[in-house]
Amino acid sequence: MKIGESILNIRKEKEMTQEEFASIFSVTRQTVSNWETEKSYPDLQTLVDMSERFEVSLDSMLKENVDMVKKIDKERKFSKYVKRSALLLGGILIIFCVIWSILWYDTKQETEKQFQDGVERFGFQENLSENPEEEYYQYPYRLEGGDGVTFLLSHVVMSDWYDIRYLGSWNQILMCQVQREDHLLQVEWYGRDGDGVTAYTYDRTGKHLLTDQETKKLLRDDEQMKEINHKAHEMCEALYMDYKWYLN
Repeated sequence: MKIGESILNIRKEKEMTQEEFASIFSVTRQTVSNWETEKSYPDLQTLVDMSERFEVSLDSMLKENVDMVKKIDKERKFSKYVKRSALLLGGILIIFCVIWSILWYDTKQETEKQFQDGVERFGFQENLSENPEEEYYQYPYRLEGGDGVTFLLSHVVMSDWYDIRYLGSWNQILMCQVQREDHLLQVEWYGRDGDGVTAYTYDRTGKHLLTDQETKKLLRDDEQMKEINHKAHEMCEALYMDYKWYLN
């Protein structure tokens, strides 16, 4: 007897409608209709449930259903493959997360230690500004260099734990302000998340951004700025683990 016939006979013997039969196995009426016409087959667990509920031998239901047996065997093998693959991938993911967490934590500890060691080495002091609207608030460390020179330092920020694109620190910014007779000169050195060096001048007419060429000329030809530039790179290399010299 075919599987469709078996299901149809069981349902009729129990005087059940397709809707009633479907509700027992949490499927739709159309699904039961498809089973009975063999447009589709129930899975192995559903067949086992039918066999136990209606006291029908599973062997007798499957005896003449070679295609059904093959389908069930194929599904069983595929299910085992999927489970094994999922376990393997899950295991690999767990191992990766553990290793990444250890690397991230160790890098964070080393990054923060190097930064604090650099702050102490160069004698930076806490910048006491408490107003978030002030530019200085973004630079919690300050160093007076004499001759109108002031260095301001941003705090190192570790990359997010879940960001696997990069392992290291961001926000590597060192600012230097040089007070001159008729204007204030401000230069910012960027590390990992910047694009080099940016310079501004402040005078009575406001803030002016120097072009890249003007900045290079300033740091190359101005004796005071040449010395400051060298000092700034020395600081950044000591403060940040992966700082790069963008402008020599």
